[in-house]
Amino acid sequence: MLPTSAGGGAIGFSAQSVLNLFVVTAGVLTLLWFFSLLGEERRHAQTDATAAAERPSFRSDLALAWQSRRMRFFLVYLTLSMLFAFLQDTVLEPFAGQLFGMEAHITNRFSAYWGSMAIVGSFVVLYFSGRHPLFTHRNLARAGVFVLLLAYAVFAMSALGVARQLVTPGLVLLGVGLGIWNIGTLGLMMQLSPTGRAGTFLGFWTLSVTLSRGLGVAGGGIVRDLLAQGREFESLAAEEWRGYDARFGADTGARITSRASVGRRRTPQSTRPEAVERALAAVRAWAGARRDG
Repeated sequence: MLPTSAGGGAIGFSAQSVLNLFVVTAGVLTLLWFFSLLGEERRHAQTDATAAAERPSFRSDLALAWQSRRMRFFLVYLTLSMLFAFLQDTVLEPFAGQLFGMEAHITNRFSAYWGSMAIVGSFVVLYFSGRHPLFTHRNLARAGVFVLLLAYAVFAMSALGVARQLVTPGLVLLGVGLGIWNIGTLGLMMQLSPTGRAGTFLGFWTLSVTLSRGLGVAGGGIVRDLLAQGREFESLAAEEWRGYDARFGADTGARITSRASVGRRRTPQSTRPEAVERALAAVRAWAGARRDG
């Protein structure tokens, strides 16, 4: 059912083995999702009138999430941490292949390495989370982000010093950091989901994670290609944007960066970059005249 390796070399895949792997994975994840949520939110006995009066709507839940200062900060934290955690997804393997000459059948196992360590890290912190007062969800989230920062520092030192021996410690730290981050952040998700509305708010958090992870994966690949070619975001044509994702529109290049977005605005309420540049030039001239005088 699974891919096999002949003689310890590259793993050979067939269409049927890949299909089987995806089907089995989907089944296992579905069971994990079902049993992890089973019994988490209890039903409350209430009359029909009370239920109708208290029945939440999507709009009210969204307003509640945005009006709460804690939830807004948590949403920003969730989005940024996932975005930057997965910027490496499309960069790490080419980095090892190009800089250290690692073969593809080695680099394509990187995800398995750090993924396995993420599972180990998750189980370890789960074991201690109910047994030690320091293992709170907030502390775990902080520790996860710290370990992720340390992992990227190790990768940076590996690149700058051309030190292949640092790649494996970096992968281990990346996996452990993600494992700790997962447990801490999932706990915060549950804490910040109001009683009776856990399903809706978990949907908010999951949507944020999914979108930010997708942007991180795509953004990492785009940044790598642009740096390799010495180009900027604005130089990409519409066809090149669609090469990364078919859903990118023709005006993506004019909106993807703050500079391009500001440059396109010409309404009376906009920042009017030409007027700002003229004002800055006048200030510089005034400052120069004062300095010379």
